[in-house]
Amino acid sequence: MRKKVVFDTSLLLTVCIYSDREPAQIFRLAWLHHEVVATPQTLAELAQVIGRPKFDNWRPHQVRMAWLQNHAANVVEYQSESQVTDCRDAKDNKFLDAALAASAEVIVCSDKDLLVLYPYRNIDVLNLQDFRQKYLTAA
Repeated sequence: MRKKVVFDTSLLLTVCIYSDREPAQIFRLAWLHHEVVATPQTLAELAQVIGRPKFDNWRPHQVRMAWLQNHAANVVEYQSESQVTDCRDAKDNKFLDAALAASAEVIVCSDKDLLVLYPYRNIDVLNLQDFRQKYLTAA
């Protein structure tokens, strides 16, 4: 059964920069088997982070921007009207908002401030490996 899944910025950055590594492979499987969702706020943060010149040494800016454009064009975007304040790192609340706006079942992240919330309002908050184990092994 397809689930709605929110990915945090740090994981998406890893996927973009290291397209041949395991996180990118898991992300591609998530696209195939689930619905990857975002909000304007999560996409804006992703664009801001991916555009940083410090990542030019790992992947050219133009390639990162093309990846971002493809991602934004294919993600299912929801409008977030909520503004939760449940995360101890306020800038991570946007991922909780995205999950609530989309009625997502899963937030996949590498951020400890989000991971400690597991489960969050019946939403799984998982690292990439746990997501793969729980949602992709049977797929």
